[in-house]
Amino acid sequence: MYGAVIERAEGIKTLRWTEPDTGVERVESPSLLAARVLHELGVREGEISSAGINGMHYWTIDGDKSLHQLAMENGMRNTGARRIDRDALRAVLKEIPPGHWTTYGDVAEGIGSPGAAQSVASAIASDTAVENAHRVLRANGAISPEWAGTDGSGPEEVRKKLEAEGVEFGDGECADPKSHWQPPVPAG
Repeated sequence: MYGAVIERAEGIKTLRWTEPDTGVERVESPSLLAARVLHELGVREGEISSAGINGMHYWTIDGDKSLHQLAMENGMRNTGARRIDRDALRAVLKEIPPGHWTTYGDVAEGIGSPGAAQSVASAIASDTAVENAHRVLRANGAISPEWAGTDGSGPEEVRKKLEAEGVEFGDGECADPKSHWQPPVPAG
């Protein structure tokens, strides 16, 4: 329904997109685009504002529902997004041993969807049945600053959990590569 391209990724992020009904081109923050969609769906009323729309990677609305959940409830899907096999995702994450970490990209390969790291991150963020989500980090071993657990925890809690399991952090706040775990790649 809305197609957007990144206008500026440094500092305050902005998207360039065109309103589907009017053809008006806009350059706004991702949160403001999300607010417009929520108004169109009737979830929000009044002045269009990004207040209460949290995230950029793990969208939540007023700390309650994710945009993904709302889109599913309203029959909206991004057909360009990769479908993630949630059962395979849960199975791979369940196998990450304590004291180890892996990456979103590694998990994507482990479920047979190489190149789908962002889709994996979104699936993990929106799935309360996922175990060991705290053991999945960025490709360089850093904890995503936007990390938000389903229990409301943030990046600092992830680090505490990993350190309690024996994962050490070094330069650049990255987890020790010696603790990296690679999921097996499915045959086929």
